Amino acid sequence: MLNEDKVRLMSKMAVFEVTQGRKVMEIDRYSKRDFIFVQVIKAWVLSTIGFGMVFLLTLFLCVDAVAVILTAVSLTFVIALIVALYIICIVLSWVLARRKAINDYEEAKRTMARYRSYLKKLGDMYDSEQIM
Repeated sequence: MLNEDKVRLMSKMAVFEVTQGRKVMEIDRYSKRDFIFVQVIKAWVLSTIGFGMVFLLTLFLCVDAVAVILTAVSLTFVIALIVALYIICIVLSWVLARRKAINDYEEAKRTMARYRSYLKKLGDMYDSEQIM
């Protein structure tokens, strides 16, 4: 005999597993500290690659302007400016990645807690059926 409550609960769980399950369960494997660390490292690597690409693209597209700037301004000033821009880019990406990772982790934990409560309810329903 089918129990409508069980079917509803199993449907909710199936929808969760299809829509969010993989991502949330992946996040759930990490401790909060480790998850944030991994996300910040990813952001650092991608920001470095992005900064390098933008720098090289700017250098190649504006060769004339770069030559004029290097003759008018000292090379150490230009290098210091590039390093300062890189540091600002990295710090900004670190802050944003950390904030997003914290939000993602907390949301995943809340979602997994709800999923685990569904599992517990379903287990209780099966246990109560077997007792009868």
